[in-house]
Amino acid sequence: MGALLCGAGLVAMIVSDFPLTANRFWADHSVLAAMLSSALLVGAVYLAYEYRELERQAELARGLSGTGLAGVVDHMVDLELALVLAVSPRPARPS
Repeated sequence: MGALLCGAGLVAMIVSDFPLTANRFWADHSVLAAMLSSALLVGAVYLAYEYRELERQAELARGLSGTGLAGVVDHMVDLELALVLAVSPRPARPS
């Protein structure tokens, strides 16, 4: 949603730069125009990237919860504990 708002703001700023009433404002404040357009562009790209990453995390969470419900995780933990106990050094016996 935020990416769409940033994108819409960027498009509105670009459209207002055409021969309209705001054209004179952007010409007089070129530093502000450059900063605002850069901020809106960076915001749109960042928010779109963040949205995609959140979707990937949700997909991964759904996959892991399915694995946990299937009991695969329990068997893997049991196997890992058995391997640790098998290869751990034995404590020395007192003489």
